[in-house]
Amino acid sequence: MSARTLVLPTVLGLALMACGGGGGGETTAPRLPPGPRVPPDPVVSPSVDVTPAAATLARGARLSLFLTLKGFSDDVSDRGAIWSSSDSRIVQVSRLNVNREWSTSIPWAVAYAASPGNATITVWVAGRSASVPITVTEATADNYR
Repeated sequence: MSARTLVLPTVLGLALMACGGGGGGETTAPRLPPGPRVPPDPVVSPSVDVTPAAATLARGARLSLFLTLKGFSDDVSDRGAIWSSSDSRIVQVSRLNVNREWSTSIPWAVAYAASPGNATITVWVAGRSASVPITVTEATADNYR
């Protein structure tokens, strides 16, 4: 028997044992010292915010409403925003879409103060909502100075 004949089965047997095969015995991976703990990414719950948070308007005035979406995935877009008024006789709301472009300087919607009273504007995006309570007062000459 040559040296080659003796070495090949020994090398093959060692390789099989290292991979967990061949001998039928159980092998374990080497234990490494624990590394630094990396905290998981914080879970961000999606939220919707509207600015301003509340308003008082004189009848006939308009109010720009700005929407901030936080924690949403990229598949949620401005097209998902649904605006409504609790009483459109008092405050009406219209969604804006200027050249299909959005920015922090362009309002998402405009509220119109139709008559004196109280109403709430609500926006819904992907199951989340935000509301803006609005009080409309009678227009006076002082409102326009």
